[in-house]
Amino acid sequence: MLQAKERFIELKSEHEKVIFQREKKVSDIEGRLRDKENKLNNDLNKNRSISQSLEQKNEILQKRLVKLEHKQNELDDSHKVQVQKLEVISGISAEEAKNELIESLNKKAQSEAMAFAQKSLEEAKLTVEQEAKKIIISTIQRIGTEEAIENCVSVFNLDSDDVKGRIIGREGRNIRAIEVCHRC
Repeated sequence: MLQAKERFIELKSEHEKVIFQREKKVSDIEGRLRDKENKLNNDLNKNRSISQSLEQKNEILQKRLVKLEHKQNELDDSHKVQVQKLEVISGISAEEAKNELIESLNKKAQSEAMAFAQKSLEEAKLTVEQEAKKIIISTIQRIGTEEAIENCVSVFNLDSDDVKGRIIGREGRNIRAIEVCHRC
């Protein structure tokens, strides 16, 4: 009997442990569910406030749009009245005035284009003349130098090798120096 009671107490304690573990799991799950529910409620409240804010802004924008359309209509009407007054004062229609303005602008554009073309042509002539002068001057300098060299060269005989050696210099240095000066 004693063994049965001990066995019963053992089974009961094991059963209580299992039940306690299950209750703990259930309470953990319930806690997580409450946290998720709170988070969802907070998100829902945020979304509601954002939705209300957007609706208010939308209403404000709609009111502004209606006002802008009304003002645009007023401006259009005012513009029509002003155009009619100008037509009466000037004695010509808006189309005629537009055509005259276009014709005036065309004439002005043509005269400006002609002036620009004339100016460009004069600049081109000046540039061409300057370039031609430069070419002629460089040609005269080149040909004049060659002519002067041909006319200025003198030939004479040196009988002594000692004098020739002094003129040429050691390893031809003097001759090279004379040739460099001659080219200048």
